[in-house]
Amino acid sequence: MLHMTFLVISTSISLIASFVKIFFENSLCNGLLPIITRPTRITESTSLLIDNILTNDPTNTQCYIMPSTISDHFHVILSRSTIRQKSKTLESLYRPISDENIECLKEQLSNFNWNTILSSNDPYYVSDQFL
Repeated sequence: MLHMTFLVISTSISLIASFVKIFFENSLCNGLLPIITRPTRITESTSLLIDNILTNDPTNTQCYIMPSTISDHFHVILSRSTIRQKSKTLESLYRPISDENIECLKEQLSNFNWNTILSSNDPYYVSDQFL
């Protein structure tokens, strides 16, 4: 069974171009795909992709980059749609209530030996008597 993996990272490897190739090759070798493909930090002189999300299952996944005025990084937002599977219908068991069934229950209760239950100090024994 494949487990969904999301790796959220904020790194400065974008500053060193030779490490970018190594980083992404290692990610791909480990089955992780980058979801963020646009810069997440922009200054007057640079555009860097330093915040990223890697996953092994990009199905139904959307990522958004939202500008921020309170940080030098943009906000990275991940949205994932999930498909809810239908639950199985449970079969209901019931006992029909009728005059005949009520009389049958009364007879069974009156024929039951309650003394063994009332005199026992063992709750496990008592509960087993009703199974």
